[in-house]
Amino acid sequence: GSIGGTTTNIKKFSLSGDNSMDVDRRFIGSALPSQPLEGERRNYEGEVSLEFSSLTDYNRFVNGTEADILVTLSNGVESIAINAHARFDGTTPTVGGPGLLMLDQPFRVLGDGTDADGLTITVINDDATV
Repeated sequence: GSIGGTTTNIKKFSLSGDNSMDVDRRFIGSALPSQPLEGERRNYEGEVSLEFSSLTDYNRFVNGTEADILVTLSNGVESIAINAHARFDGTTPTVGGPGLLMLDQPFRVLGDGTDADGLTITVINDDATV
């Protein structure tokens, strides 16, 4: 994977989202619910876990710097590429002993005008029905 265009050894990655669809749109006199509509802004967030190797990744959190996160998972010719433009909302790591120091960085996906500016997921497989 990479963060901010720099190849990074990412130990763990998670991403979750809420499309904020209002699905309970029932009105008096109608037996069926109305079509769901987007009720609020979408919220996508996650976390990357890295070995603390330099101040570069930590300083993104300290300075409020936004960066692109690119994570690619592959299995032969099949792959999923996740590209998210994010703000890091981490914490200062605590040194607990002589082992490797981990940097867990929660992030929030931010778009700049369009949804694709914030998050793009590309899936490549051999399924002709998708």
